[in-house]
Amino acid sequence: MRKFVQIAASILFIVVNFCCGYSGAVEDRKISNSPDVSEQFANYWYNDKTEINEYSVHQVINGIEKKAGLSMTFATETFSKSRHVITKDPNAKVSDQIIVLHNNNLLESGTGSTMSSIFTPINLEETPYSISAFSSTQNIKYQHTTKIDKIKNSYEISFSSFADYEGKDNYQIQETILEDALFNRIRIAPKSIPVGTVNLLKSLNIQPANQAELKPAAARIQFLKSESTSTCKVEYMHSDRTVIINFDEDFPHKITSWSVHDTNNYSFEATLKKTNKVVIVDDEIKS
Repeated sequence: MRKFVQIAASILFIVVNFCCGYSGAVEDRKISNSPDVSEQFANYWYNDKTEINEYSVHQVINGIEKKAGLSMTFATETFSKSRHVITKDPNAKVSDQIIVLHNNNLLESGTGSTMSSIFTPINLEETPYSISAFSSTQNIKYQHTTKIDKIKNSYEISFSSFADYEGKDNYQIQETILEDALFNRIRIAPKSIPVGTVNLLKSLNIQPANQAELKPAAARIQFLKSESTSTCKVEYMHSDRTVIINFDEDFPHKITSWSVHDTNNYSFEATLKKTNKVVIVDDEIKS
């Protein structure tokens, strides 16, 4: 239980960046961009609960094995399209609200941590791109943050760091599928992920210090099946980066494991240990 409370605190830390005191689930589903979903989907995701997944991690950076712990959480939220925050404002315009699947990740090691959050619309047919994403990395030497907000048909990217050689940056790119959003898409509807050659924005958690590569890159996506497990394999065409995500074929498509192998002397493997669904209120787990 203590571990879950620590995870809950980290979840709320990230949520604070996107809302004004609200981290509950969606109450009124009859809002703009609210899709018709199956009863099975509604019962699982529209129940005021957060799904918390704990993973065992094996990662090697520059030939050095580093111990780490990882939690991945999912919950539905009502999100403001204009302000890019979680909202429960009774006076908010219905047309400005959208239901999203909110995914938080917390990776902790002995020397630092990476926290990330991404908001992907449930109705991917009407709004096929994620609304917002955030990542914060800190260790004993530095800290940097990256935030992406969807503005019309573009993404506005904001980057900041305490290191003078990294500094700050703010620019826009054409909207595209985010690598980090593949996990949300799998949970919502695996078939929403296009196959073949597509442009992806690499994970915010691995961007270089100068952010020079933070732009869409061509990648090849394919799906493989083995008994009750499906695999989404992503191979970038102009680098050695490969991402493999294994998930349950049946709903709710839990992420059972995934791996990342990158040309920059980096490899990462995560395997699911356990899953709990809980109610989190004011930094406390209620059930």
